[in-house]
Amino acid sequence: MKTFELLPTKENLIYTYKNDIIQRNAYLHRFIELLNSIDDGFSIALGGKWGSGKTFFVKQAKMIMDVNNQFIKEMSDEDSSLIKYTWNEYNKKHHNQLKNQVCVYYDSWKYDNDDDPLLSLIYEIANELGINYDFTEESSTAEVFISLIDFLKGLNIKELYNTMKSQKNLMEGIEKERKLTDQINTFFDSVLAERGDRLVIFIDELDRCKPSYAVNLLEKIKHYFSNERVTFVFSINNIELINTIQKYYGQSFDSGRYLDRFFDLRLDLPPIDKENFLDYMGFKMRGVTYIQDKVVLAVVKYFGLEMREITRFLKLIKVAVYKPAHTDPNLDNSDALCIYYIIPVMLGLKMYNTKNYYDLIQGKDCTPLIDVLSDFKNNKLFKELLKYKETYEKLGEDMRVVKIEDKITEVYDALFNTQYTSENDYRCIGSLTFTEENKQMIEETINLFSIYTDLN
Repeated sequence: MKTFELLPTKENLIYTYKNDIIQRNAYLHRFIELLNSIDDGFSIALGGKWGSGKTFFVKQAKMIMDVNNQFIKEMSDEDSSLIKYTWNEYNKKHHNQLKNQVCVYYDSWKYDNDDDPLLSLIYEIANELGINYDFTEESSTAEVFISLIDFLKGLNIKELYNTMKSQKNLMEGIEKERKLTDQINTFFDSVLAERGDRLVIFIDELDRCKPSYAVNLLEKIKHYFSNERVTFVFSINNIELINTIQKYYGQSFDSGRYLDRFFDLRLDLPPIDKENFLDYMGFKMRGVTYIQDKVVLAVVKYFGLEMREITRFLKLIKVAVYKPAHTDPNLDNSDALCIYYIIPVMLGLKMYNTKNYYDLIQGKDCTPLIDVLSDFKNNKLFKELLKYKETYEKLGEDMRVVKIEDKITEVYDALFNTQYTSENDYRCIGSLTFTEENKQMIEETINLFSIYTDLN
């Protein structure tokens, strides 16, 4: 069974940018223009929920800026041309000449167990920029780097920082702090002298880090990275980072105001175009469509799934019920109702809210089914639930109007609240018949044990 996720690989970054698969290119271009307009030391918080595509977004921004930097050559000519063409098509209307910005991506979660985030950040900058710190060749940047590392290794940063906070040996602490700041600024200046006009450092996954590491990293960047030619972009989940800070300082601590000390600007990442994304993932949203594909979209919208959650949900659908819904025209109508409509809602609910899922399968609450499926009342299988002279909308004096909510509740009771016996082994709703086999099929399908399960 293959992974079914839009990972930020080089191929995916290029392809989705070239074809604007998730409809974020306009936001991406404006964000790059914002970075291009900065002329001083600056810090930006790019907010978004977990799984909303923050990593994908900042890696695409870095990719575009890298290929437009005349000093950086990391991609093939063909890939560079594709990216430049897409950027230039946008730029024809905006005439925005990009600065030669040097970009570094730092996954803070990767270094979560390090004692000193300052040291790991400096090392990551050197690694990403290909600075040779074996020093087999003469290089001014390498010499500055080794000088900085020697200074850092001989300096207890934590002790220095605590000294500055506690006012002990104040003058000695100030002198060491100034020397460290000067060393870091000299390192940045040497990097930029060889590679570009400004340095953009993307700090990712900070909200996933241990509270002590997250706070330590923020404080160190604030104190020692003050170069006017450096921009920091923190891609974060605002709510989770606030919770992280409160775990460190206490629940009564005002984490929001605390974070304002570090960020000059806060932005929220706009949502992706979910219809376009589903279409790209093989669920048709345009032209001739399948019923299940429309239900999948309704589930995605109802639960407000983000990009990573959507890919997980689509994987479940692909494995559990995609094949019969798209290739088997001879499904029994009762099974078809379950496969097209009910199981996709259950799979989404199971992933989104486990408690509500178990309430549903235990016969306690069918609200999600009603909320998602009521809009499909005019589809053929829901009309099959109507008895003679019943209608969902008044069409004549001799017709009896019924609510779609009531029909969905009847189906729910037939599947999750009815005890079938040898004397009472079926239940009819309109022209559809439900039995114990329908209940068993749903359970097997949800748990990937059914004949419909497709592990390929």
